[in-house]
Amino acid sequence: MTGLAADRGAGVTVTAMQPYLFPYLGYFQLIAHADVFVIGDDYPWVRAGWINRNRLMERGRARMFTLPVAAAPAQAPINERKLTAQYPAERRRLLSRLHHAYAHAPQSRVVLPLVEQWLPAEATELMTVLRSAIEGVCGHLGIRTPRRLSSERPDRDHRGSTRVIRLVQSFGGTRFLNPPGGRAIYRPDDFAAHGVELAFLDPELPAYPQDGAGEFVPGLSILDVLLRNPRERVQEMVRMGREAAG
Repeated sequence: MTGLAADRGAGVTVTAMQPYLFPYLGYFQLIAHADVFVIGDDYPWVRAGWINRNRLMERGRARMFTLPVAAAPAQAPINERKLTAQYPAERRRLLSRLHHAYAHAPQSRVVLPLVEQWLPAEATELMTVLRSAIEGVCGHLGIRTPRRLSSERPDRDHRGSTRVIRLVQSFGGTRFLNPPGGRAIYRPDDFAAHGVELAFLDPELPAYPQDGAGEFVPGLSILDVLLRNPRERVQEMVRMGREAAG
């Protein structure tokens, strides 16, 4: 599955996001709609954010799972964050939770062994696990949008809109595709002044059966989607999402 931006045939669409731990479906919709996806490995650390944690369904309720990250100076970016010595034990605990929570999920025999591969057993750096998880899911779903690291770009000293514009240009982009939350941050005129189009992707999170749950709970980790839906159906879901001009 190639990036959907190729179907549009207008310039090069770049999108960029912090790496998250097995992020939700909308994250992969964003990747699929771009020509280049930039993983923000040198972005600031967000305390109590979603970088090292997410939610799965256990006993009919959405519950958090987390990777243990060592203490570090507040200014240390994501790619300088290390896992604690408890990571191997927490990895085993997470895999056990998944096996218990999704033992009867339709895709458990296919997906659970993959999750073990996507969580490197000997990892010491947080980015090693985050990148492995994102790459693993993309590979499983056939998302061939090239993935790059924001730390690869040479010009990294700017802030705000200028930082994003320079990032897009560094990766050959003429269009920046952003999640809907960016509407409160970025102005189209600022991007247009530098020859970059600003656009947004509103995600679509279709309902699917969640055993033991009452009302459907959207926005869980992509693992819940993968474990409960055939691969072909998830590929259809990834192609969803509505693009809109900035």
